[in-house]
Formats: sequence, C-alpha cells, structure tokens
Amino acid sequence: MNEKQLKKKVIKKFHKKTQDAYEELYLGRCVADVALLSDDSFVGYEIKSPLDSLKRWNESQKWTYCYFFDVVWLVVDPKHVAKAIIELEKPIAGRGNGFVSNPWGLMDSDWNIYVYPSENKWPARDHRFYQLDALWAVDLRVECKKRKIKPGRKSAMIDRLLEVLNFTEVRQLVRKYIILHKEIKRNE
Repeated sequence: MNEKQLKKKVIKKFHKKTQDAYEELYLGRCVADVALLSDDSFVGYEIKSPLDSLKRWNESQKWTYCYFFDVVWLVVDPKHVAKAIIELEKPIAGRGNGFVSNPWGLMDSDWNIYVYPSENKWPARDHRFYQLDALWAVDLRVECKKRKIKPGRKSAMIDRLLEVLNFTEVRQLVRKYIILHKEIKRNE
C-alpha cells in the first residue's frame, strides 16, 4: 500500500463529523500527512509506507508534530514497527523542551496498536503558542489589528495574542486560517 492509499485509509478510519480532515498540513518545518482538527482536539498522523524511512521522523517531524498536536499517531507499514518503537523511545531533539508524557502512539497499517499515546503535557509554553506559530505572519498581523494589538515580530505577536485568546479561540483561529489557505491554494 502506498502513502496516498494509507492517507485515505487513515481518514476513512478515524475522521469524525466534528473534525476537519486535512492531507498535507504545513507546520512550518514539516508537513503533517493527515491532520484531524476540531475545537476539542488536534490529532496528527505521520504515515510511513514500505518505501519510506524513519530518518526524518526522529530528526524533525517528531518534535514539530508534538508541539502542534495533542496526540500524534505514527502509522507505519508492518516492516517499520520494530525500528519505529526504538525511534519513539528516543528523546525529542530541539528547542530544549522535554516532554512530561509521551504524546505519540504507534500503529501499523492494519490498525494493530503497539504504543498508546498519553495526554500531551507541556513543561513550558502550552499548545496554543505552537499552534499559532503555524500561522503566517500576515495572518497574525490581521488578528492583532482586529484586537487593537500592536503588531511586531512573529513571536511577539503570538505572545500578545495569547494574552487575549483562550484555548478554544486559538484553535478556531488556527482552523480558520488553515481552511483559508487550503482554499486559496486550491483556487490557484
């Protein structure tokens, strides 16, 4: 089964009516293969077909996914399971933040679960910072202007928005811009 077929299979199996489903969701440094987003939950799926390797997963994808999603599932071809278990046990590199819990799970393409994810708990900033960080600077400027917040550098705009936005509002904002950018891309 190739990656495209696996993406369709994941969406068919896990997508709920209350969620928006996305293939190829851009998260700054990497692209989430499948994302299921709702006001209650952001769930990401990284898919590794028989032709893929797990090299990028541990180098950049693993931590990027964990900063953005509440739960992350690594869905692999059965041939990758043993190596994936080893990769999931390695600490996440990047930004100096350790995780209190293990927010990722591992399943194969036949839905056999090998590792269950825990609730994602952050030692420093919460999810909202990293979710807003996936937005474009121009999007953040628009949102700052709406709220009469002085725009500035991207991280400063995020910090200022976090002072006035709660968890649900951030998710609604992120979903709004993801949908907007998907529509713009589709119409190009």
